[in-house]
Amino acid sequence: MGDRHQEQFDRLYQHLQSEWLYRLIFDDYPDAVFAMDPFGQLMMANAKVESLVGYSIQELQAKNLYELILPADLPIVHKGFEACLHGLRSQFEVVLITKFGNQLDIHVALYPIEMDGYSSGVYGIAKDIRKRKHMERSLLKSRLLLEQTQRVAKIGLWEFDPSTTSSRWTHEVFEMFGLPFRDVIDYEQIIPYIHPDDRSEFIDRFHLLVVDHQPRDIEYRICRDDGNERILYSKLYEGMEGEVIGTVQDVTEQKKAERMVRQAEKLSAVGQLVLQLMNNVQKLTT
Repeated sequence: MGDRHQEQFDRLYQHLQSEWLYRLIFDDYPDAVFAMDPFGQLMMANAKVESLVGYSIQELQAKNLYELILPADLPIVHKGFEACLHGLRSQFEVVLITKFGNQLDIHVALYPIEMDGYSSGVYGIAKDIRKRKHMERSLLKSRLLLEQTQRVAKIGLWEFDPSTTSSRWTHEVFEMFGLPFRDVIDYEQIIPYIHPDDRSEFIDRFHLLVVDHQPRDIEYRICRDDGNERILYSKLYEGMEGEVIGTVQDVTEQKKAERMVRQAEKLSAVGQLVLQLMNNVQKLTT
C-alpha cells in the first residue's frame, strides 16, 4: 500500500472509529456489516462477516474484497461501488465465494461514507439470501415442469381481468385458436372465434362465474381463421383477486375417437340384429 493510500486509509479508519453510531451498528447488527476504502480494501467488519465468509478479519484485510465475488458478478459490484463513491446508494444480489469454496447468495446494500464533504469510502450490509434463492429456484423448477406437462398434455392456461376485459393466455391457447402469440388479448376479440351455436352458452357461463363465483366447465367449438373447427373443453374458476382463470384442452381428436366408437357400437348392434333376423327366418323355413 502506498504512503498516500495508507494515509487516506488511516484518516478514514479514525473517522469511522470516532463515529459511535457506526460502532453501535457494527457490533449489534444481525447481518454482515463492513466498511471499505475507495480501493476496495476492508477497514472494519463485524463478527457476522467472519461467520459468513469463513475468513478472519485479518485475512480479509489482506485481500481485495472483489476476490470473494463470483467473476460473472463483478461488473454488478464495480458499478454499485462506483455509484456509491459518487454519493449514491446501491443494492444488488451477487454470489460470494467463501474461504471453503462454497458459493453463497447474498444481497448487498452499499452506502457512501461522507468525510470532509465528499464520499471517501463505502459502508455495506450483506444479507444471506440462500433460503429465498433456494425457494425461487424451486418455484422456477416447478413452473418449468408445469409448462412441460402442459405442452405434453396440450393444456393451456388463461386469466381474465373483469376490470379491463383483457386476458392473458399461455402459448398453448394461442396455438389452439390458430393465433400468433401476444401479451394481452381483449375479451371482445375472443367471442367471434366461438362457434355461433355455442356462443350464447359460453358467454352465459362466463358471466355467471363472475357473478356467483362458482366454478364451471364448458365444452364448445371454435372456428379458426384457417377454416379449421376445433372442440375445446374449459374449466373456469375465480382467482384470488377477482379475476377469472381457466384451463383449456383441445378435445377434438378425443371426440372424433368417441364418435367412431359409438358408430362401431351401432354397426355391431345392427350386425347382431341382422344375424338374429336371419336365424329367425331360417328357423321358419325349416
